[in-house]
Amino acid sequence: MAGRPNYDASIPAGQWVGRLVWAMDVDPQGHVTHVEVEVAEGVGERLRERAIAAGYLTVFPPDPGRATQPLRWRRALAFAPE
Repeated sequence: MAGRPNYDASIPAGQWVGRLVWAMDVDPQGHVTHVEVEVAEGVGERLRERAIAAGYLTVFPPDPGRATQPLRWRRALAFAPE
């Protein structure tokens, strides 16, 4: 299951312009151990905290191979006017 930031209904449609990139570190059991926003531009800045929360809700399958090579998974969203 991939978490996604809950969209903020208080942001007017015309302001949904920008970009958001966040990264998650995943342990061998599939749990997200760390989330950080790498890029937050425009509306992405307003979604920063929501992206971090969504990252911690994301679930990955277990993989013993991550004990020696942890997974760093990035998610990117781009927002543009219609």
